[in-house]
Amino acid sequence: MKKVICTIFMLFIASQCCFASEWYQICDKIYLKIDKVQNNYTYFWIKKLNNYDIPRVKNRKVSFELFYEIDNCSANTSGLLALYIYGLNGDVLSSYINPDYQNPNFVKFEPVVPQTNGEYMYNIICNNQMQNNFNIHIFSPCENIINFSERKVNG
Repeated sequence: MKKVICTIFMLFIASQCCFASEWYQICDKIYLKIDKVQNNYTYFWIKKLNNYDIPRVKNRKVSFELFYEIDNCSANTSGLLALYIYGLNGDVLSSYINPDYQNPNFVKFEPVVPQTNGEYMYNIICNNQMQNNFNIHIFSPCENIINFSERKVNG
């Protein structure tokens, strides 16, 4: 029995290490994962855990939101590629996939608006890309960052 408990414990620790090596905590309950850098584009994921500020979807509580975004660091622009909203059981409650997901040349890029969560993320992404360094160790109180859920999804 001790061996089983030790094995489960070691698997738990190993899984936490893998999470920590891929996702970077940038704010309280907000994480960033760089997917890839291609040409002038940086593709990344934002994971926002529910801090009691995400409204119910289909009358069900939300566990977290995943945003898949793209930044063009040379043009100071950003675009939304996909959005997934997960319930407490890990099931997808709602999703949006940009029709131009596979071709960044056709994605609707928008200017990065100053003093918003978009600018905060853009600065993290683009400052690290220009330094060719994605060892992100930024922890911010995010006091001036607007709620990710407030971002409009235009189809």
